Amino acid sequence: MNSSSAKKLILRRSCGEGEVNYAIMFKGYFLCDIETNDPAVSEVENLETKFKAIFHTLMLFEHRCIKFKVEDIELAKIPENCVDVKNCIMDFLKTIDEVYPTFKEKHITLDSVFTLNSEFNTSKAISLSPLAFKLLAAFADRKPIKEFIWKCGEPEEVLKEMKKLVDIGFLRVESEKEDSGNFVISEDVMRRFEKELKDIVGPIAEILIDGAKEELGIEGMPTRKQLMAMIDTISNLAGDYREKILELKRRFE
Repeated sequence: MNSSSAKKLILRRSCGEGEVNYAIMFKGYFLCDIETNDPAVSEVENLETKFKAIFHTLMLFEHRCIKFKVEDIELAKIPENCVDVKNCIMDFLKTIDEVYPTFKEKHITLDSVFTLNSEFNTSKAISLSPLAFKLLAAFADRKPIKEFIWKCGEPEEVLKEMKKLVDIGFLRVESEKEDSGNFVISEDVMRRFEKELKDIVGPIAEILIDGAKEELGIEGMPTRKQLMAMIDTISNLAGDYREKILELKRRFE
């Protein structure tokens, strides 16, 4: 950013349906344009809001090993709707610092799912904003916070509205139930998986498995959920073998 030349920051992260890409164009400290195949972000028109949505996504999915590279580009002049990135990031982080601690005190995490609080005093008069109704629709779909917090509107406003709904007791957090379907897989199952993957892609199977473990931060024998995540990661790397590997996932689920 200290350079006067224009740069393009390209970010890539794997997800269940393939790869999400973000291309962010800068000139110095000014954000000039954003291109992405992420539908939730591409639909946002305001450039500052779009950047904050991407920034928040990076915070949520950092554990999925986002890959990036920087390229030099030609940019004749800074557009009128450019954004001062330093101020934008500092403003965003300030909001995160103010709102997230409240969630933590109430044992709310980004994976929390909300439902309407049946014990809420219905005689109490409250007014809900249009954003609150958007959030309630997301709650009805039983989505965790991280799936909608930056899709319903500007991230700062979503966080503040979330805090308001929680503080007045209109919503409650579903208690987390022990996931009996997740357990460390046996060595026999892992050997069978390695053999079946090798039947599909050949000797490169061991490299793909090691790469997926490193990307997902898995040490030792994976759990059932980690194995599913490994297969997703491998399928994104295996190109022409993708469909066969996803079929392998269905068998091991």
